[in-house]
Amino acid sequence: MGAVNNVRTKILLDTGANVSAVTESFAKELRLKRLANADLKIDVQGIGKSKVETTTRAMVKVTLGWEIVYEFEVWIMDHHAGVDVILGTDFMIPAGIRLDLFNSKAKLPDEIEINLIKSASAREDTEYGNTICGGPTETMDVASRLTAEFKLLRRPPDEATHELWVRRVNKLVPTVKFTTNGRPSRVLLTNTGEKPGSCPAHFPVVQWVPHEVLPLTEGYVRVDSTKYRDWQVLA
Repeated sequence: MGAVNNVRTKILLDTGANVSAVTESFAKELRLKRLANADLKIDVQGIGKSKVETTTRAMVKVTLGWEIVYEFEVWIMDHHAGVDVILGTDFMIPAGIRLDLFNSKAKLPDEIEINLIKSASAREDTEYGNTICGGPTETMDVASRLTAEFKLLRRPPDEATHELWVRRVNKLVPTVKFTTNGRPSRVLLTNTGEKPGSCPAHFPVVQWVPHEVLPLTEGYVRVDSTKYRDWQVLA
């Protein structure tokens, strides 16, 4: 549960949606101030019986649980998600929200947790049980400005089902190396600090996470993200 402009309502946190939206009827109920721009239009598939398009947005105040409040711009459109409000990844990722589907909780910044409501028709989610980690088999000590490496699984999860995420280990910057056929094969850890650095044995530097699921812990980025590319400048 949550609230929009102080009106309590069910909110769908949808990792499969890259836009956030409220229904037309809910927008009228809240008397939202609409921001229409004919030059800015989106076409959305998957949340309606057919393709949905809109040019209308509104700034709203979103409250999750009872404590965390965000101001965010959402689209106004009729959809068939069964709730009045959908919050997609355009909201969740910048807001730092992580979904723990195994325990049916949403983890907010400052480790605040709110319970998720599972619909009666929802399937049992076991995605987090399918998350696969990769890291060094023994502790790696890396001197300043030098690089060490460890190998990844010879048969990593299929990219059709899983996505590769990676994280830094303090001053150790990871660089994922791929084979000629595109398979991730090893990770270089470059010490960008002035002092020796260390990566503990079995530390999960990389994670293969099922699509539409976010890593449980903070600090991970996708290997195709801008943040990862920024790290490579340091390495």
